Parts: sequence; structure tokens; C-alpha cells
Amino acid sequence: MQEVLAFREIPPAEIGMPARVERILALHWRACLDGTVPPGLPPGTGVDAAMIRAAMADPRTRYMFGQDRHSRFWHRELAYLALLSSIALHASWANPAPRPVSTALLMRHAGLSDRMVRLTLAQGIATGDLIETSRAVGRHGRLIELSPPLAAAIERRNTDTLGYMAGRLERRIPVLPAAARHAFNRLRCLMVLTVAGPLGTPTRRPIHRRSFLFLMFELLAGGPQPLAPMVAAAADRLHVTPMTVRNTLALARATGWLAPGPQVAASAMAEERIGLACATVLHRWALVLDLLEALEAAPERAAEFDAAVTAAAE
Repeated sequence: MQEVLAFREIPPAEIGMPARVERILALHWRACLDGTVPPGLPPGTGVDAAMIRAAMADPRTRYMFGQDRHSRFWHRELAYLALLSSIALHASWANPAPRPVSTALLMRHAGLSDRMVRLTLAQGIATGDLIETSRAVGRHGRLIELSPPLAAAIERRNTDTLGYMAGRLERRIPVLPAAARHAFNRLRCLMVLTVAGPLGTPTRRPIHRRSFLFLMFELLAGGPQPLAPMVAAAADRLHVTPMTVRNTLALARATGWLAPGPQVAASAMAEERIGLACATVLHRWALVLDLLEALEAAPERAAEFDAAVTAAAE
């Protein structure tokens, strides 16, 4: 645990809210999957397989690979998680009143086509996850709200994630001033968007899919596994066909994420990159806890925080 704590740089108490928000949003793990160290992460940091095993076993962190309908639908790829986060960013869950959102903005945030955005919105409305309060608001788009069950699920997962990260960092959870609640929810949406936003070229998209990430985390947590049992178990957990799992493993092997050998095992590159991604997540949440401590100590800075998050979202 000392290795994790050693790289947490505590900023001075007088640091401004815009700088805090900027640092949090600049530090995200997706670049780690391509072998890039994110800006703001001290060199030489990483997380070993033991922490990955602990994270995979903790129910508070398994929602990305969960069995519930919300997880299977909105987390099946990072692009759809980005779409949901963009919707939440404009909903009353994160604002005093809902704000209109255009299809063009949703396309930009999620990196999805116009057709896929409209289709996913229609599916979300049909299942009751989303509530369209007004189909058109001038040229600005549509007013779309999260259903109470979906909003509650997001809130619960945010609380669980904060609790887990505070525990890993051996930090207490500061009390968030009520006046900062909406801004903090918007910050959480932006944190997801910086990770799950447009995914670049199509050839890079598969490594950001839920199935690919699940398989790599499972291999790092559980070690080498025989092919047939792993394919069957992963297909059942992910609610996909065995062929989908086999295709994902073939992609992982072709791109260097699997080690050679008769069993399915993560490569050294996979362990390094996933470990760096986990370390980046921890460091980012250390900065979030620093921000919450600053707000707890000076609740009057809630307006400054709100303005900083609003500026970051523009």
C-alpha cells in the first residue's frame, strides 16, 4: 500500500478550484491501454495483480461487469457509457433544472453516429431508463431525464466507488456541502467522459469494449486459465456468445495482450498497462478526495467549484 500512497501529491490548501478540476480531468486511464503515461502521473507508479484481484472481488467495483440490466446495456462499450454520462450531465440529477442536449453534442461526447445515438435514446426511453420531457427545445435539442431507478443506480455506484477508493487510499470520505452536490455530479460525468469519450480510429475501439476489459482483468486477477472453461464462464458472465469471447481473445493475442502458451494468460505488456491504468485511477481519486476536503473545510467555495466545473464542461 505504501507504493500507492507514495505518489499522492497533496496540493497546497490555497489552490484554486479551476486548477483542481483541471488536474482531475487531465488524469485518466484510457491512454494507459495504449502504453502512454497520462500527464500528471509521476513516473514509476503501478499497481500489482494483488490489488486487481481485490478490486475484482469487491462488489463495489464490479458494476462495470455487472449482471443487472443497466450494466449490460449502458456499460457494454465505453461509448455507450459516455452517452449516458452526457445525458446525465444535462439532467436535473446534475443541475438545478434539466438542460437541453442536442444529438450533435451526444454524438461528439460518445463518438457514435447519428443513427446509433438516436437508436440508443429510443431504446433507453422504451425500457424506461430515460424520460423525454420535451422532444424539441428550439435549436438546442431535447430535454431528457434519467428515470428515478437509473439515477439511483448511478448515485449508488458513485457512492460505492468513492468508498472503495477512499479505503484503498486509506483516506476518510469528506462531507460534501449540499450546495456543491450538483457540481460534483457534473464533475463525475466529466470524469467518465474524459475516459469513455470518442475512441479514435475503429481499429483501436475493441480494446475499449466491456468484453475485452473484463477478460483482461479476469486473467490478471485469476492467472492463466484453460481455454474452454474460461470461454464458457466469460460468455455466461458477459451475456455474449462463446464465439464473441473467442474472437475477443483472438484480438487480444494478435495485439500482444496474451502470452504465448497452451493456456490463456495475460502478457507482461497487459499486466504493465492495466497496472498503470489502475494506478492512474487511484491517483485521480486521491485528487478528488483532496478537492472534497477543500470543500468541506470551506463550504463557501461551492460557488467557485460550480463555476469551475461549468467552465470545464463547455
